[in-house]
Amino acid sequence: MKVTAADLVRAGFREDRVHIILSTQDQAFKQQNFRLTSYLNNYVDVRWQNVPRTWRALIAGLPIIGQDIGSQSLIDLADTAKYLHPYLSRELRKIYHHRLPNILLGVLAEVQSFLDDQARAGGLHLALTAGPPSSWKDWLPWMLTSERSYKIDDSLLQGKWAYSFPHEVITYHIDIGRTWAGYLYDIVSRLPDPDKQKGHLLKKYDLMLLIYIWCATAPEDFRPALTKIVRYPVDISDHTVAGMYKAIKEYSNEKSAPIPQDKK
Repeated sequence: MKVTAADLVRAGFREDRVHIILSTQDQAFKQQNFRLTSYLNNYVDVRWQNVPRTWRALIAGLPIIGQDIGSQSLIDLADTAKYLHPYLSRELRKIYHHRLPNILLGVLAEVQSFLDDQARAGGLHLALTAGPPSSWKDWLPWMLTSERSYKIDDSLLQGKWAYSFPHEVITYHIDIGRTWAGYLYDIVSRLPDPDKQKGHLLKKYDLMLLIYIWCATAPEDFRPALTKIVRYPVDISDHTVAGMYKAIKEYSNEKSAPIPQDKK
């Protein structure tokens, strides 16, 4: 269902500017692209009217992006922010930040896996990285000697992400910031607190504008097209964050599985 001018004004958009968004929505509908309307419907949800602007944009956009790139963690992040965004109370803020580390590790792993697959489809070989943990025992479950929770390096929690890119980027003066992968990188780099993190590549862009651009674009409009990127399975033997994340998940599932009883 299309959003109306009244919906947008109630959500905080300027009354003299909503015609631009409505016009874009109409054009997208004519092209059979319903992503923008899905995003706007999420954004104008009255239940989140007291949520700060950038958090509202995050909640509205990340589920759509998460479905695009196969990142359940991005969907989980939006779901967590929806109920536990850190502006409600001190108690809920503690719960939010307690849940956040594992979700962020998943985001990093799943985005890395997706960028690897888009490179195979003809895109630049870009990678999201962060400084390693102080001890690899915090990541690798088979090295644990006692029961303990997994940790993530502080650089992840503070949004200190980095790009690893091929020499062609410098040689041919490729502007990563103008690619859709750059938009994805900038959105992720602002986590976990989009009101404070300014992004790395597109520092002057408002987070809501970035997600608006993403959600107004059809999957086939990306280069390479999202609809044509083949997703390859991640193996626990891969020496990547994605491989380690899968190993951690499998280990966690193993530990939480019920102990089989002998049949009598």
